[in-house]
Amino acid sequence: MRKTATSFFSFAFLLFAAAPDLSAQGGLFCDTTSNICIYSNYDGGTLTINVDQNIPNLKIGIVSYEYSVINITGTYAGNVTKVWYAGYDGGNNPCNLNPPYTTSISGVPNSVDTITLYPPATVSDPNGYTSIICGYSCGTGNQGGCNTAQQIAGFFMNKFGGNNIRFHQTNYNCWPSTAVNISAGGNCCQLPLGTSVTERPGLYEVKHYPNPADESLTIELSSPFAAETRAVITDALGRDVQISTISLQAGPNKFSLNTGSLAAGMYVLKLSGEGQTVYRKIQVN
Repeated sequence: MRKTATSFFSFAFLLFAAAPDLSAQGGLFCDTTSNICIYSNYDGGTLTINVDQNIPNLKIGIVSYEYSVINITGTYAGNVTKVWYAGYDGGNNPCNLNPPYTTSISGVPNSVDTITLYPPATVSDPNGYTSIICGYSCGTGNQGGCNTAQQIAGFFMNKFGGNNIRFHQTNYNCWPSTAVNISAGGNCCQLPLGTSVTERPGLYEVKHYPNPADESLTIELSSPFAAETRAVITDALGRDVQISTISLQAGPNKFSLNTGSLAAGMYVLKLSGEGQTVYRKIQVN
């Protein structure tokens, strides 16, 4: 299995900003090797998904506040092994659908579809609701009673058993009036990973290689004094999957972290010691 680490460490003075809001952009993908696709909105409506791409074991997650009529179609519809709706299933009908006023799923066997109303969120986020009920933005700020993209992605990765998503298409209004193609993607949005941290500058100078990484990632770190640093790798669901304590000597240091045992997906590496904590996303393929 080939493995990749993206944009890990290359700095002497550190200041990391929050990831950009991608809600206005389309055709974006988090990971084109993933089989998890997500659609979210507030108004509900008719959502017709054209499975026009040969993605084995395709799993589709859908979130809305108002009820949705979900239709799975397309050449590769038979590849769909799960369609999961989670939302409020409200009764305001802003998209003028016909009765019965309840969410439905068609185009897949009954054994494949699941409809759950406001299930508990599996990712805690102060900016989002505690149950999965609606989503309309890739933003990381307060969602006005809906869920953050991190919560929605975390919920479906937890239910579907994955470390990453292919894409997350989100908007506020009714679902599009025409079919949406799986191949068109959507937004990437934010995974439930720490992406915003302000660092104390100048404590360490760090570089890493190779890039991309294969079975291990080598880190060279220059420390002004002898100290211990703690290296923690966390998966997309917030679980610590690898913890190492590294004893640093004053001056140059060199050590490796094993990436060969990690499943494909996105992770966060946290390096902490002597009052400084550094977070960076890493990708393992």
